[in-house]
Amino acid sequence: MTGQPVLGDFLTAAHRHLASPLAWTATAAPGRDIEEVTSSLLRLITIIGRYTSDITTAFGDQPDRDAQPRGTWSRAAIQTLDDLASASATLAYQNPTAQAAAQATSILARRIDAAAISLTAGRDLLHTHFTPHLGGRYRHRSTWSAVIASPPVSRALLADLTSLAARTASLGTQIPAIPGLSTSAAEGARRLRLACHWLQLADAPARTAHQRDPVPGTDRELLHAIPASALPPRRIPDPADPVPGLCAAIIATAQRAGHAAWTAAGTPPGSPAISIDSWRKIAAASTATSHNCYLLLTTLADSTAQHGQADATEILKPAAAAAWLARGAWLRSARRLDEVTTDVRWRISRAAAEATDLTLLTGRLAYADPAWTLATGPAQPARPAASLTPAASDIPHVIAAVHHASESLALLAIANLEQARGAARHQRILIPVRSGTARPGAVGRFAHAPRDRTRSLGVFPLFWTPD
Repeated sequence: MTGQPVLGDFLTAAHRHLASPLAWTATAAPGRDIEEVTSSLLRLITIIGRYTSDITTAFGDQPDRDAQPRGTWSRAAIQTLDDLASASATLAYQNPTAQAAAQATSILARRIDAAAISLTAGRDLLHTHFTPHLGGRYRHRSTWSAVIASPPVSRALLADLTSLAARTASLGTQIPAIPGLSTSAAEGARRLRLACHWLQLADAPARTAHQRDPVPGTDRELLHAIPASALPPRRIPDPADPVPGLCAAIIATAQRAGHAAWTAAGTPPGSPAISIDSWRKIAAASTATSHNCYLLLTTLADSTAQHGQADATEILKPAAAAAWLARGAWLRSARRLDEVTTDVRWRISRAAAEATDLTLLTGRLAYADPAWTLATGPAQPARPAASLTPAASDIPHVIAAVHHASESLALLAIANLEQARGAARHQRILIPVRSGTARPGAVGRFAHAPRDRTRSLGVFPLFWTPD
C-alpha cells in the first residue's frame, strides 16, 4: 500500500486474489469444497452488490434517481444490480454463517474470501467521505464526496466491479464431476453453476455500456486515487528539514486546510463560529501564501529553463503571474474586511489556523532563510533555484506542493465567500455608526452594514498550477 490508503490499493488487491487461473482444487471430502466456495462466493457477490447499490443511488446523494433520465451506464448499473440479486438468491438457499465462522480449507474459497475482504475495506474507505442522514440520504463530509458520487467515477467503479464478477464467473465451467455426492451437495453444485451464470450476465451490461461510452483511463486513475477521509497530522518541520520534507508538509497542511475550509463553508449562517477575525486571518494568510507561491513558481520557471525544459518554463510563467493576481485579490479582500465587523468577534476558526500554518510552510520553502516566520515578512531573499531543485527530478515535488497549496486557497476563498453571504443575509455584518453609512438598527456602537458594503466582501482568487 501507499503511505495513505487509497481505493486503488483495495481494488488492486481484489483483482490479484482473483487473478487467473481460479483453479478448482481437489476435494478432500465429497461436497466440502462446494459448500465452502458457495459461502465465499455469496460473500463476494454481496459486497459487489452493495457497491452497485451505492452507484445506482449516487452513494445516497440522489435516492430518487429512478425519476431522472437514465444514461447508458445508469441503466447498466440497475441491470447489474438485478443480476447480482439473482446470483445471491441462487446461493442463499443455505445459511453461510456456519461456514464463515471457520476458516475455509479450500484454497479457492480462501482466495474469494480475501477478495471480498479487500472490497469491503475499499467500500468502508469510500464511506468515510459521507455521513448518514435522514431519509436514506448521505451528507458530504469531504471534497472527495462529490467526486465519488460523480458519473465518471461511478462508471469506472462499475466497470472495475463487473470485471471482477466476470472473472469469478469462470468458476462455473470448472466445477468437477465428483462421484458419490449427496443429493444436497449435487444441488449445491448445480446452484453454484447457475450463480456463476448470473455473474456472467452481470458483466454484460457494463461491457455494452463501455462499447457505447468508453471509460477513459483518466477516470480509472481518479477512481484508484480516492484516499481515505482521514486528516494527516499537523506538521511543522524543523528548519533543518530538506526540501522534500517541506513539500510533504505543505501537501499535508493543504489537505488539512482544504478539509477545514469545506467544513467552514457549510457552517450555518447563525453559528457563533462565524467571525470577522477568522475571515481577516484567512485573507491575510492567503495573501502571504499566494505571494510565496508566486516566488516558488518564478524560481521553478528559472530552474526548468536551466535544466533545458522550455515547455515547462512556458507553463510556469503564466502560473506565477496568476499567483501574483491571486495575491492582489486576497489583499483587496483583507482591506475590505478591515472596514466591517461581525456580531461575533475574537473567534479563530480551524480553517484560519490551518491557513496560517500553510503560510509558514510555503514561506520556509520559498525563502532562503530556513527559519523564516510570518514575522520575518516578505522582504527576504528567495531560495535560489539550485537549493530549491538541485536536480530536475526535484521539480515535480515542488510543483505538487504549490498545486496543493493553491487548491486549498481556492477552498478557503469559497468558505469565506459562503460565510460572508450567509452572514449578510442574517444581518450579522456590522459597520461603525460613526461612518455615516449605517442604516437604522444600531447594535451598540455598530449598525447593520448596507447591501453595497456586504456585496463587495466576496473574493474568489483562484489561480492554476500545472499538474
